[in-house]
Amino acid sequence: MTGGYTDALGTPGPELADALAHTDASIAKMVEALRVRDLLDSTLIVITAKHGQSPIDVSIVQKVDGDAVASLIDGVAPVASHIEDDVALYWLKGAASARAAASILLTPPAGGVDPFASVVMTTSSESSFLTMFGDPSLDPHTPDVVVQPKHGVIYSLSKKKNAEHGGFADDDSHVGLLVSSPSLEAGVVTTEVRTKQVAPTVVRALGLDPQALDAVRIEHTAVLPNLF
Repeated sequence: MTGGYTDALGTPGPELADALAHTDASIAKMVEALRVRDLLDSTLIVITAKHGQSPIDVSIVQKVDGDAVASLIDGVAPVASHIEDDVALYWLKGAASARAAASILLTPPAGGVDPFASVVMTTSSESSFLTMFGDPSLDPHTPDVVVQPKHGVIYSLSKKKNAEHGGFADDDSHVGLLVSSPSLEAGVVTTEVRTKQVAPTVVRALGLDPQALDAVRIEHTAVLPNLF
């Protein structure tokens, strides 16, 4: 794979640099279209990403066979379905076996596949599991086991991949967020924010009430700071 970053500092390689330049040019076209229509001064522009990729540092990439990890679990806790990236989700045929699955993931037998699990989450091991993912006993879409592997590990043997997404690593979850408007002074906001705050911010910018959004009320999501 020739794309992606060239070092741990996030220096883009030629293909990524070209993609970033293309995106920059596309944004410039949208800004110019707003300017031509005399809409730029009244438009709030928000640029962000839905996720990052992990790991950024290609020197720490370690690939593990996801199917082999599923087979490891299946030996002690029959697996109904599974999905792996730089996170792994397992649906078990019996929820009661989640503890056994977690145990073998954290202490795999010698000579077999090593999942390099950093954190294994189940309803019994994590008090926040139900809040984060839901209750697998009530919703069949909710996995019984969620695995965050060690930084740099991806559950894929594909030669085309040096990174994946979906996990909880900083490289996955820390993304750029740029807000632009003629009414704003240039600056850097160091307050921790989340991309889910973009939605109520846009609603507020339109002169509407963010509290009209069910998710905003349920999750107590605030608008982005220092804007209004």
